Amino acid sequence: MEHTGSTWCTRSTGCTGSMGYMGHCPYYSWRWACGGRRPGLHSPTSTPWPPLPGLHSPGLHSPGLHSPASSPRPPLTRPPLPGLLSPASTHSASTPRLPLSGLLPPASTHPASTPRPPLPGLLPPASTPRPPLPGLLPRPPLPGLHSPASTLRPPQPGLHSPSVCLSQYRRGGPIIAVQVENEYGSFAEDRGYMPYLQKALLERGIVELLVTSDDAENLLKGHIKGVLATINMNSFQESDFKLLSYVQSNKPIMVMEFWVGWFDTWGSEHKVKNPKDVEETVTKFIASEISFNVYMFHGGTNFGFMNGATDFGIHRGVVTSYDYDAVLTEAGDYTEKYFKLRRLFGSVSAIPLPPLPELTPKAEYPSVKPSLYLPLWDVLQYLNEPVMSNTPVNMENLPINGGNGQSYGFVLYETSICSGGSLRADVHDTAQVFLNEINIGHLHDHAKTLTVPTMTRCQLLRILVENQGRVNFSWKIQDQRKGLTGSVTINNMPLQGFAIYSLEMTMSFFERLRSATWRPVPKACLGPAFYLGTLKVDSSPKDTFLRLRTWNSGFAFINGHNLGRYSIMGPQGTLYLPGAWLHPEDNEIILFEKRKCGSYIQTTDEPVL
Repeated sequence: MEHTGSTWCTRSTGCTGSMGYMGHCPYYSWRWACGGRRPGLHSPTSTPWPPLPGLHSPGLHSPGLHSPASSPRPPLTRPPLPGLLSPASTHSASTPRLPLSGLLPPASTHPASTPRPPLPGLLPPASTPRPPLPGLLPRPPLPGLHSPASTLRPPQPGLHSPSVCLSQYRRGGPIIAVQVENEYGSFAEDRGYMPYLQKALLERGIVELLVTSDDAENLLKGHIKGVLATINMNSFQESDFKLLSYVQSNKPIMVMEFWVGWFDTWGSEHKVKNPKDVEETVTKFIASEISFNVYMFHGGTNFGFMNGATDFGIHRGVVTSYDYDAVLTEAGDYTEKYFKLRRLFGSVSAIPLPPLPELTPKAEYPSVKPSLYLPLWDVLQYLNEPVMSNTPVNMENLPINGGNGQSYGFVLYETSICSGGSLRADVHDTAQVFLNEINIGHLHDHAKTLTVPTMTRCQLLRILVENQGRVNFSWKIQDQRKGLTGSVTINNMPLQGFAIYSLEMTMSFFERLRSATWRPVPKACLGPAFYLGTLKVDSSPKDTFLRLRTWNSGFAFINGHNLGRYSIMGPQGTLYLPGAWLHPEDNEIILFEKRKCGSYIQTTDEPVL
């Protein structure tokens, strides 16, 4: 993490972030995040990252850290959140923890004499706008948002750890503010929830400035007494600032998120924003002495299953890339917006800007032709024992992972049927339906029925359901259970006797697959299957982008790590593959392809978004 004021910077779990300007005190706020609108993890915690080029050179400073509720389940134990719906223990041995210790420097590296900006620079909010919420939250009856005292966890150990409490500014560290929640006004079903979080933060040792963040429409509902309200916006709006002044008079004005771009969803067009419009808006902020964050300053990646989703009548998963048309790209490259803002900040900076760092080199590697494959049906023996249930169970309520259920991935439901007819099922988010190993149709939110062919003998009905990302914005956060969420019927008769397989596709799962009997890839292959190949790189691996033009839809895994979803739907056409994920020479690449095999897996040194 690079700090341009006191100089510190590491890239331990990956960097995505926003950059801002506080009145006449320039700074940038670097936010760490997983998944959907906030980017997901840039790497496993064990993977070191080189310094991020370009973060400090626009002439801004004061790094920030974003610790979202959107990360995989274990971060529910993360500091500094005072209350999240969870059992006493949420850590699963199959999923790595994401500690803050590698992101926050020792307090001793930040002397107490460091000038304190008038508004927040380090912002660990309690949630994020549109990434996926963990599976614990959508469990019935969702009591935590309505009865915090009885259901939110007791003391958060992370809040008392040196990583947070001792890293506060008043104790010689870099944390100068803490965000209580993020855009809770869009939901605001419990007026006691936010004051409860505020009290919990104070009781657990947080002494710095507390803030909230909402758009203009939800500002009144998201604000709480005694906490600085900030606003999110797309462009300079006088009316929005008047509303903010109405909510809290005689307080500094801050735009917590000035959106310089936007995220993409599968099946939509790639979104971009005119650099000149961004420059003009930032110029107005500076002229009006308004503090702001440029969101996003650095694009990111929803690695793994960590993308979020939107639902404005149709559920749409956010693509793997969170490039966001940001000031720095997903891979850390400069953009026209970057150079415009650098010139602008340089014109108001009291000191010369540092020189531009060299960019991370990119490479194109030889194509990979997978030589081996495993149909999904051959893989079931390498999964944990299925859950046996008389009726379907949604993934969050599966009695697995120490009673914590399943948060992400796929669920396979199997039961025996002896007659055809009209099949009906409520699936979230999309499902492939099979008789034995033959695909007979597809279900989703707006296609809940299909016809099962007549049969002369009983057959195995299989329903493979994919979680394509959770919405955690607005009232719809209450309706994010995944898998089969009700009964399955044929001709209105409920089916019973289900075997339910959890496909979380963790590292341990791929280790078990190494002992499987892989088959040669046939000339024609349909249905869900795993495809294995070897990506060969040089002795010093560089960043690259996977190109999967001949494949349909699925996930790519590099050396057991989930790179993310690809889809023929677009707009995203490449997957960012950091060089830090690659080993010198040979690298295992596995595709989980849902529909049909392709030919080659290619790489390129330029993204297709």
